[in-house]
Amino acid sequence: MQEGLREEGEFRYVEAGEGPVVVFLHGLFGALSNFEETFAHFSKRYRVVIPMLPLYTMPMLNTNVGALAEHLHRFILYKGWDQVTLLGNS
Repeated sequence: MQEGLREEGEFRYVEAGEGPVVVFLHGLFGALSNFEETFAHFSKRYRVVIPMLPLYTMPMLNTNVGALAEHLHRFILYKGWDQVTLLGNS
C-alpha cells in the first residue's frame, strides 16, 4: 500500500474509491498493511482513507490520544469533509 501513499503538508495517507467517506485508523504499532484486504473490499463502494498517524514524528510528550485526535480533526478539515465514518483497529 505504500505505493499509493500521498503526502500533503503534515498529512500522509492512502485514498481510493468513491462515495461516503470511511476513515480507517491503525493502532499504536499498526501500519497501512493492517487494512490491505479491507481497503480493497470497501473502496469498491466507499471513499476509503487511511491516514498515517504521526506516532513516530510527534514529540514524545505530545504523543497521546488528545494530540492524535486533534491531528485527525485537522486532516478531516483539510480534506473538506463534513461527515465521515471512523473505523479503528488496535
